Amino acid sequence: MAKQIINTGSAANDRTGDTLRNAGIKINANFTELYNILGGSNITSSTTSLTDSGLDIIGTTARTKIGAVNPSSEISIDFPDSAGIVTINTATQTLTNKTLDSADLNNPEILNLNLYDDDSSHFYKFAPGSLTANTNVNIPSLSDSDTFVFNKKSATLEQKTLDRPVIQRSRVHQYLADSNGNSVISFTATHTASRNIVRVQSQATGTSPNINAIGADANVDLILNSKGKGSVLLSKAAFSRAEVANGTFADSDATYIALTGTSSGTVSLGDGTLNGEFKMFARRGGGTGTVTLTPTTFAQGTSINFDPLDTAQLIWDGTSGWNIVGGYGYAVV
Repeated sequence: MAKQIINTGSAANDRTGDTLRNAGIKINANFTELYNILGGSNITSSTTSLTDSGLDIIGTTARTKIGAVNPSSEISIDFPDSAGIVTINTATQTLTNKTLDSADLNNPEILNLNLYDDDSSHFYKFAPGSLTANTNVNIPSLSDSDTFVFNKKSATLEQKTLDRPVIQRSRVHQYLADSNGNSVISFTATHTASRNIVRVQSQATGTSPNINAIGADANVDLILNSKGKGSVLLSKAAFSRAEVANGTFADSDATYIALTGTSSGTVSLGDGTLNGEFKMFARRGGGTGTVTLTPTTFAQGTSINFDPLDTAQLIWDGTSGWNIVGGYGYAVV
């Protein structure tokens, strides 16, 4: 209802204004509208009242005072087209369907956190397990942007120290290193510069796996030691084989060397590289004459003669040279 104005006429008692009855009707109508707005037909101490500082909502034992600070400019406070409860900054309340833009959260308690992607089409749901006590999740101080690591997501880890890890079906690229970062066991030809290491290679079905010595040096021994008086137990051993014709050198990487000459001739043998190095010689096949093996350094003479089917086993001693330790070849003194 619009406010009803009492017509007071143009001058006192000029009989042009409202009658006393009409004036009273307008007054009652105006008061009725005010009463209805402020609390109904019976305004008591438990309703609402306007004060010089704002609006008081009077309860049974106390009142809620709604006011505003003195603004420095005109401001607007707009209520949405929705029913609900006004949110107060210090009250414990549940917020629903709220978007926080550039918000600062101080000690928030979050239940059922959903983190949406860049187009808000899907979200990550954070679902912690059941805890028996409050637990910290510590995030390190980062000097640059970084990425969380998850147990099923492929990722590259850098500068990580694993303490007592349990590793299943691990895939190691290049090599395993010691505590100083030097390569120890390699799975490719890669190794730390100026280091001699062990290379382990798997092979396809039908081919044997390999354990090799690799490194910066041209010649690298591969040493396998037991402890104390313990032994290295081999279930079955075999030696690499090479064939050497008359007039050539037997300085082969092989341990078992077959002398293939079918007539008299000579074969040269250079010095060994490691004390205890072992070589086996056998003159194979038929033929005639004598094949003479001449070591550069020979402890028991100058050369070793091989008739057809003769054999000889030699061990290198860095002090005295090659020594015959078995076989049928005979030393020439």
